Amino acid sequence: MPETQAAVAVAEVGESGQEKPATAKQKVRVKRQHQAGRSTRYLEAKQLVDYKKSYALSEAVELAKKTSWAKFDGTVELHIKTQGKKGQDALRGTLVLPAGNPKSPNVVVADDAIVEQIAKGKFEFDVLLAEPAMMPKLAKVAKVLGPKGLMPSPKAGTVVDDAKKALEEFAKGKIEYRSDSLGNIHVAVGKVSWDSAKIQSNIEAIIKVIPRTRIANVTLSSTMGPGIAVVF
Repeated sequence: MPETQAAVAVAEVGESGQEKPATAKQKVRVKRQHQAGRSTRYLEAKQLVDYKKSYALSEAVELAKKTSWAKFDGTVELHIKTQGKKGQDALRGTLVLPAGNPKSPNVVVADDAIVEQIAKGKFEFDVLLAEPAMMPKLAKVAKVLGPKGLMPSPKAGTVVDDAKKALEEFAKGKIEYRSDSLGNIHVAVGKVSWDSAKIQSNIEAIIKVIPRTRIANVTLSSTMGPGIAVVF
């Protein structure tokens, strides 16, 4: 039976039934097998990154664009690893990206027709806004919206007093950011085709609202591109 990567990388089992740690040669073989599954273009892009250093923001943006090997206009993403004391609240908030949101989400305002569509399992939107008066009606479909992260809430900036104004803010680039269960914040900050200054302005706006004491490290990457450590 051929050896699997998992069997080689993790351990081998001896006659006693105890696991033996993988040897250096086995680890090298697994690394080569992993790289063989990567595209040549990805490996070439990866060689452009010095993993022993952290790059200045302007340099990191240029490198993220340079190492994008997707055939389409890739997205540049910011990844912030956060830290904090045990039991400390997850980081969450909203802000308007000065250069706009590269994802252009479909934002709708909840009304009776939208609630009816949700009840039927139709979700033709990415962000759902609601004025306070609609919240009792949305409560009936909360079990459907909640798991999808679509239930409006004040913390997410999606329960609003003025729906028209809120729609205008999202059109200008308003986003919600939040740390996941592992403490990571992921935000799309631009497209590879964008001017570097626009991408940099979005990154600076995001880093500015995150408390410095909560930031462990910052990484930048383009779609399917390698990660680039950033000085923050």
